[in-house]
Amino acid sequence: GRSSSDKAALLSGGANEAAGRVSRLPGERAGRGRPRGSGASEKGAASKSPFKSAEARAAEEWRKGCAQVLGVVKSKQEHSGWFLEPVDCDALGIPHYRKVVPRPMDLGTVTAKLKAGGYLGADAFAEDVRLVFANAKAFTPQTDADVHQSAVYLETLFEQRFSNLLAKLAREAAEAAEAEAAQSKAAAAAPDSVSSSAEPTKEK
Repeated sequence: GRSSSDKAALLSGGANEAAGRVSRLPGERAGRGRPRGSGASEKGAASKSPFKSAEARAAEEWRKGCAQVLGVVKSKQEHSGWFLEPVDCDALGIPHYRKVVPRPMDLGTVTAKLKAGGYLGADAFAEDVRLVFANAKAFTPQTDADVHQSAVYLETLFEQRFSNLLAKLAREAAEAAEAEAAQSKAAAAAPDSVSSSAEPTKEK
């Protein structure tokens, strides 16, 4: 139960109009020009192709990772409570909030936008999360204020977890690229081995 004066120091907020917009990554676009009668067998074959589904799998991985990082941040309830919903300037009696914070953001809006596919990449997601805490520190610059300290704590936690996520995604991307290169090399070498084995033996 924080007092209204404490809540007035909140640095979160602002419903993001883009939260409802769904942006599709390359790999997620619906297929065009599919022959009629292709049926489930064709869909199954396409889904198993490592080349056609690589981008979709990568998008799924970074979205899943970002959701996990955000979940850790939100789970620290003694700190995250300030930032879970948009700031209600009228109810809190802080009409000047929008002058100090021209781009409001909160963790609830980030969550909804991530689920809706509103981020084209992990960096865009991180930008909004960082904005939540930057807004908090800007509106409440007093370092001894609870909201300011919570913003610093969660910001540090987020940066640690997000950095680990980026490193994990980079490793997985490198491994996928290496596997794809190996498959391509094997496929290119296959015709040569077949043709050489098919050559007739010259009679002496």
